[in-house]
Amino acid sequence: LNQASPDPIAAVQLMNELYTDPQLSTLLIWGQEGKDYVADHDGHIHFPEGVDSQNAEWYHTMNWELPNQYIAPVWVGDPLDLGPKTMEFNANAAQSLAMGFTFDNSNYTASGFSLTVGNPVQFAHDDKEVTFAAQLSSYPSVITELTQSHAVTGDKKYLLSDKVKVFRKQDFKYLEMSLNEAISGSYKYTCYYDKTEDKGGRIRVIICTSK
Repeated sequence: LNQASPDPIAAVQLMNELYTDPQLSTLLIWGQEGKDYVADHDGHIHFPEGVDSQNAEWYHTMNWELPNQYIAPVWVGDPLDLGPKTMEFNANAAQSLAMGFTFDNSNYTASGFSLTVGNPVQFAHDDKEVTFAAQLSSYPSVITELTQSHAVTGDKKYLLSDKVKVFRKQDFKYLEMSLNEAISGSYKYTCYYDKTEDKGGRIRVIICTSK
């Protein structure tokens, strides 16, 4: 229910009718009896004579999008107890452990990285809003050595953050991996930093691509 609804009581009453009234549900799903469908003696329904899916004024295949298709008549070809059987199946199905779960992050603050087609973006947030965001820069030279503490390019050594994030780029996806995996694997490295070392900067993100 939308919190801005001008008449929440009427909105709930309407939703209740849509889910529980067989006549209303049938009208929404199958249209008008005698015009859009007719009933057989056994309870199935089908098109009237001379009507088909091409010329019917009311016919669709989106019953699953409507509130409750299982209290309406059943189209010929399906079992008459389709509704009860479906509801029984749903009631006895194994429920996902994630159903209804919402992570409460109110007691946490974090900083992280958003990986895009371009450079990674470092961001930090508190319990209300993003407090910092900056696009990271990469070292232009080829990284010739990577260790637990630093990366080497040419004759220069650059320090890694103790919270460095490492990703393996595969096709258009970035898969997180450990620094040890990056060091022991056969990769080309692109190292991104937040600011220069003389200002306290560190390498924050390492992107690995197969050689």
